[in-house]
Order: sequence, then structure tokens, then C-alpha cells
Amino acid sequence: MSRVLLGLWSLFIVYGSFIPFRLTTDSGIVRRHLAVAWVLPFVDGRRNFSLPDVVGNVLLYIPLGILLMASTGRALEERQPWRFVLCGVIAAVFSTLVEVGQLFTVNRTASLLDVVCNTTGGLLGAAAAGTARAALRGGRGARIAGVVRRRPVTLVIALIALAMAVDRLYPFFVTLDVSTVWHNVKRAEWPPVESVQRRFWWDLLVDVALPPALMAALLKGLVGRCTAWLLTVAFAVALEVARVVVAPRPPSVDHVIFAALGGLIGVVAVPAIAEWQRARVRTGISLLVLAVALVAYSELAPFDFSATPAFIAAKLRGIEWLPFKAHYAARARSAMYDVWIKALLSGFLGFAWANATGRGPWAAAAAGVAAGLVLEAMQLLTVSRRPSVTDVLVLDTGAYVGGLAHRWYWTWRASVAAD
Repeated sequence: MSRVLLGLWSLFIVYGSFIPFRLTTDSGIVRRHLAVAWVLPFVDGRRNFSLPDVVGNVLLYIPLGILLMASTGRALEERQPWRFVLCGVIAAVFSTLVEVGQLFTVNRTASLLDVVCNTTGGLLGAAAAGTARAALRGGRGARIAGVVRRRPVTLVIALIALAMAVDRLYPFFVTLDVSTVWHNVKRAEWPPVESVQRRFWWDLLVDVALPPALMAALLKGLVGRCTAWLLTVAFAVALEVARVVVAPRPPSVDHVIFAALGGLIGVVAVPAIAEWQRARVRTGISLLVLAVALVAYSELAPFDFSATPAFIAAKLRGIEWLPFKAHYAARARSAMYDVWIKALLSGFLGFAWANATGRGPWAAAAAGVAAGLVLEAMQLLTVSRRPSVTDVLVLDTGAYVGGLAHRWYWTWRASVAAD
């Protein structure tokens, strides 16, 4: 499976490196690209590169390094340093070939610095994979496996916590500058319920209150009702405090208030609903309905519909047919965040579909495609949404991964029961 994912990620890198595929064999353009490719990163003491581009190039190749480490043959299983070197060499060669190809494009710029950044990302990914594998083989790995076996819900709690952290701390502009931190403190939204007046209130319920509700409901089974609520609120407070050093996202008291309300609902209302006999009989269907509702909300909010013929005709002309075209023009962090949210929700959809129907990953992928097509068609009737092939592909892939996660989960449960 790791080799399949490696191939897909490699294709994604190639696709993203050449979109929108404006190729040329003009010798003048190629020579200009060659001249730029050898420009030094610092000229006369001034930076000659974009820091976001550097970070993006490193991040793009970290998954490649992880997948390369996971895909290397068993012949190198016990030769960790050689596997690490091999992953770095492959990442460097692959990046070099991509940059050479960009010499023959009209609107892309080849750069030796990109090769260095890509290789660094590949090495970081390989090092992370190797370190994690080594750590999990020892006593620490046995302890972690024991916790997961006894309490598999901890994995779900960790995923919810990660989703909350990404949402609260995006776009990850970490700063230690005292003046910037103080400026964020002064800009903090201290008056309660102030954000409700200028933000779509459904966003606050779904984005800010729902994840803490789910977290508190799951924690209740581990530590009790009161402690679960306190831990949820403490985590929400910690995220808002962290926002002080993550410019330009000042903290908001409303986020803590909505998290506290969501946590209260999670420890009081959710267990009561779960104990309801009809809900217990149809748990799989209830989970699927929740997943569909979240995906639909993500794709259609703020529900500004219009159905005039001229409007629909204009929306049809504006459909984004080339996958990831809009992401190419957007900032790297913004594009990654958008894909992350859609992949996370569609992964939940795929898991819920497989859980409710008992079918495999490909059936979950088909459900993702169907949901994507229906929702993108409905976006033809919205003012602020633009239908795109990209969303259908992301929903399809995320649902497939969710179906795989469901298969892995029940396989793992069966192995635990056998032990």
C-alpha cells in the first residue's frame, strides 16, 4: 500500500509542478530559466528568495520521504543509515528531474534552491519515519499499543484535537517578537459574544462548538463527566493562548465560551442521545447522517442561493475543470488548509459509509464521488461558491482513505479479540 501511495504522491508533485501545463521549446525562454536557476539565495546581503516558497518546497517532499522510507525493500530493513541516504538521493534526483522539466515551461521557474529544499524535505520525512519506527519498536511502542488496544477511542480523540489545533492556529505564522505578541494581546476579542455580530453564527456552532462536544463526549467514557468537560475547556483555552504567538490570529473569548458550551453538550446531551434505544439500534446510520451533514455544510455554507437562469449560466461558464488550478494560484498554506479540511471531512464520510453499509474502500470512494458531484452541482446555485473538479477528487480520495481506515480498524479489533 505504501508504494501505491508513493506513486500517487509523486504524480501529485509532478502535476503541481507543471500546472497549468504551458510548455515551450523556445531556446530564449530556456536560457532565461537557466540563468535564474543558478541565482544565489543571497545577493549583496539581501535575501533573493521567498520564505513561503522555501517552506512549501520542504513540506511538499516530507510525505515523499516518509513514503520512500516505508517503501524500501526488506533487504535494507536493518540498514537504517543506508535507507536514509537512499531516500535522500531519490528525493534529490526526482526534484532535479522536475526542475529540469520546468525549464521548458512558460510560467514556472526552475531553481537549484528548490532542489535543496525538496531534498531537505525528503530527508526530514525519512528521518521522521525512521525515528517513529525505531521508537515504536521498543518498550514505548509496546506501551502506546497497549493504551490503544485498551482504549481505541484515544485515537479518535487525538484526531479531533489535531483538527481543532489546525483550525485555531492556522496559518501558523509563529512569532516570538514581543511587540507582535503584545499587539495580538491588545487585539484579542475580550467582550463575550462579540464575534457573533460579524460572523456567520453557524460557523461558530459547527467549527468551534461541535469538535469540543465530540471530544468531551468521548473523554467522558475515560475520565468521567466533570473531568472531561474541564479537560475540553482547558484545551480550548490553551489553543487561544497559543494564538497570541501565532500572528496574525489574535485570541477570542468567544471560542472558549462556545467550546465550553459544546463540551457541556458533549457530556450531557450526547450520552443521553446515545442511550436512546432508537439511536442505539441505528448508530451506523446516525454517524453517516452526521458525516453527510458536515460535508454538505463545508461545501455549501453560507447557503447564499440564487436560481436565476442568467446566474446559473454564468456559474456554468465558471466551473473549474482543471484540477487544483485555484490552489496553484493561492498561497501554499491556504491551499493546504483547504485540502486538509475537505480530506478530513470526506475521510469521516468514507469511514461512516463503510461502517453503515459494511462495504469496502472502493464503495466508500464511490460514495465520496457521488457526494462531490451532488454538492458541486448544488454550488451552481450559490453566490459565494465555485464548482470545481478539484473538490470531487479530494472528496473521492478522502472517502477512500476513510474506507481503508474502517477496514484497518475492524481488522485490528479482530486481532485484539483473538489475542
